[in-house]
Amino acid sequence: MADVTVAPPAAPAPPAAGTTPDRPAGPVGWRAELRRLLEVTALVGLVVTQPMLDVLGRSPDFFLFHRATRGEILALVALIAVAPTVALALLGAASRLAGRSARTAVHTVLVGLLLAALAVQVGRHVTPLRGVPLLVVAVLAGAVGVAAHRRWRGPGLAL
Repeated sequence: MADVTVAPPAAPAPPAAGTTPDRPAGPVGWRAELRRLLEVTALVGLVVTQPMLDVLGRSPDFFLFHRATRGEILALVALIAVAPTVALALLGAASRLAGRSARTAVHTVLVGLLLAALAVQVGRHVTPLRGVPLLVVAVLAGAVGVAAHRRWRGPGLAL
């Protein structure tokens, strides 16, 4: 009969820096929500707000034709700047009701869609691609961006 040696159980891996068993890695609670809100706000600013304000800035006759007052112009600018961000923030907050994993999934999808939309805008100015080829490249760029966002903290911090 052969001697069987039993190895001692392997020691658990040490916790990551700054974590303890009762404190998971990464921000949680309101800090995580604030980080997500800031990421969405930055992307909405690049994808929605800036292009719309650019179009309005190049068309002052729009305001002249409608005889817009200073208050109406400022209200329109505030609406353009705030409404999309608030809508996406409320969508994210509502997804929190379904649980942490649902909230993470919704945020990931939002970031991917916004990155793809940003890739379409950049692609229109930088490449000769149009139509479906541009859309395919934008979807791939959004997927790569989401993968980087999920894998590393740097892309989220850069936003």
